[in-house]
Amino acid sequence: TPEGRLMYDIERIAGIYFQKDERAVTEKNRDMIEEFRKIQTRTKEEIFTGLYRSKYTFSIVAPQNYKAITDSIQVANQNTAWYRDNNYASIANQVTEYGISYCQYSFSLPRAITELYHLFMMINYPEFFIALGSGEAYYDPVKNQFASQGIVDKIKSIQETWKAKYPLMDFKIQQLRFDNLVNFNISFTTELSHLNMEAK
Repeated sequence: TPEGRLMYDIERIAGIYFQKDERAVTEKNRDMIEEFRKIQTRTKEEIFTGLYRSKYTFSIVAPQNYKAITDSIQVANQNTAWYRDNNYASIANQVTEYGISYCQYSFSLPRAITELYHLFMMINYPEFFIALGSGEAYYDPVKNQFASQGIVDKIKSIQETWKAKYPLMDFKIQQLRFDNLVNFNISFTTELSHLNMEAK
């Protein structure tokens, strides 16, 4: 029955993509879409029985060397170039987001990076976070306008909070681009990939 299987089914859908086989990504995407369509046929009640409040939805994993995070971000950003250059901004943003989101999901990230990731998501999904009650919009997609000072202040605050533990962490705010969301995302995640997270 669908009840209680939602998280299992979502995990299985992710497994379709990561399955080690020779199938093309377009085939995998088609299969994933089909599985999501099956979930969409469920009633609201069936969906809600599969959701629960928890701090963790998967087991806690051992921290990775920061190079794994750097590599994930850099590969995603390289894969973004074609979409950016051919005016597929929405896809470019998703590809860039994947680089850091994969790390957030798969690795045990330093808390400072998780806080920067949270800021990144607040910038990319302002309506969602406002609906959750954050009350702060760092980006207006209609006007393509950033609350650049608020973003800078938040980054400085995160760095200050973690300075004692990560004294070499130096997010170069001057490298951020505020001309459009794609360029911002690439510049933001690039800075994340360059951070020295050697703990004191």
